[in-house]
Amino acid sequence: MAAQKVKSVGPWRHAAGAQAPLSSPIVRRSNALTVLRVLQRKGAASRVDLARETGLTSTTVYRLAEHLAKLNLIVITGVDSAREGAGRRPTHYRFNPAIAAMAAADVGNETTRVALADAYGAIFATDQMPTSTLGGDLTNPLEHRIRQLAVRASYSGHVVGISVGIAAIVDRETGVVVRASQHREWDGVALREQLATALGCPASISQDDHLAALAEFASLTSYLGDETVVVVNQGKGLGAGFIIQGRPYFGAHGAAGRLESWLPPAEDGSPSLGDVMTSDALIDSYQRLGGKESIVDGKSLCAAARNGDAVARQVVHNLATRLGRVFYELAVAFDPDVMILGGGFAGSHDLFEPEISRRLEVRPRPPEFLVSKLGDQAVILGAVQNGLEHIDRHIAALLESA
Repeated sequence: MAAQKVKSVGPWRHAAGAQAPLSSPIVRRSNALTVLRVLQRKGAASRVDLARETGLTSTTVYRLAEHLAKLNLIVITGVDSAREGAGRRPTHYRFNPAIAAMAAADVGNETTRVALADAYGAIFATDQMPTSTLGGDLTNPLEHRIRQLAVRASYSGHVVGISVGIAAIVDRETGVVVRASQHREWDGVALREQLATALGCPASISQDDHLAALAEFASLTSYLGDETVVVVNQGKGLGAGFIIQGRPYFGAHGAAGRLESWLPPAEDGSPSLGDVMTSDALIDSYQRLGGKESIVDGKSLCAAARNGDAVARQVVHNLATRLGRVFYELAVAFDPDVMILGGGFAGSHDLFEPEISRRLEVRPRPPEFLVSKLGDQAVILGAVQNGLEHIDRHIAALLESA
């Protein structure tokens, strides 16, 4: 997989404001972070550029740059000139993404992915495995895979944090897996504490739908950044992630969006959407209706429907009807600017898009409907996005100790 750079929406990675002159350790750290913000946003900048962007004097920028270079946080290139006048090549500064690395993991119902990313959020190593190989002991297999990945990538530095997205409800305060979507042997696993101990670094654990929404939102480059976005992930499981006016919404206990528990309106006597809309439920429905093909997942079901299998077409039609209703009811509840279809069935979106669009178009101001462009990489990219907080804390600690 080619390196992918995550567009950051982290706490200190946006536009910088003017700061006071360098006069105390606290102000110095604040000004240093201001310079780093600009360099992360622009990639590289001269002293004049940094002075203009930050409101700091050229002399202050020079002193800060020397300080940051000693900490290996930035790289200085070009000619060291206080005036940078005509005929002189100006000094340029670049943020050093090799200052730290973080690990990320997507523990899905069927596939688990792990990755290493630099301080820019650019992924430089990935691996994946069947989730069934993890068993109930998530910590040891994940730790082993991450350490193996670091060896294969020839990375000998310190991993400063790990961010995990998992197909489960997660207690956001404790990082304990409360209820897994499919693998119930994970219920009660104190994953955050165990991974932090095993890897010797901070860990963050999130429901996978929330991280997928974070990544999808960050990919909307044509938007302003304060939109309300709903991402519905239809696949082995069924869930949704929410970005409310530019900020991720997790729910009071971190359980928002587990649509498998949603009660449909007296449909077929089914107690929940999970009993009729997950891929296993769809396969059961196909067999119960007399289907004869070897249907093993959503992809083969959709392929059979395209090939004229009457039972597969009926099952897919029923799913499209239910998906349309889910999108409509979420549109009523959240009034979003954008709604996105993600998950494994997004690859067959043409079978579902007409019904979803038909439902949404009856809204007075219908949201824009999009199909995920991130595919099966959405959660791992969201995990990297979320894990940039570990990079931020590591950088802040470096400045604090200097």
